[in-house]
Amino acid sequence: MQQALVEAVATVAKKLVIVVVSAGGVDLDGRLANAVVWAPYGGEEAGSGLADVLWGVVNPSARLPVVSCAVCCNAPVVAGWMHLMLRL
Repeated sequence: MQQALVEAVATVAKKLVIVVVSAGGVDLDGRLANAVVWAPYGGEEAGSGLADVLWGVVNPSARLPVVSCAVCCNAPVVAGWMHLMLRL
């Protein structure tokens, strides 16, 4: 459902920024967007902080202690599940 929304908005928007507010994995093709922002674990000021980033008030330059997979089947949980299914 989210992919259909991205495709519908991309047809009418000149520029598109996808903001993913999720702590878990999301299988979403972001190639139609100009940018994808991952904003998990938002607190009380998450909205203000995100607005500052999107409007260019601040330039966050931190390194995250996590790895994002290019496709969902590269995720360890999915890869392990696929390995088990192939053995059946």
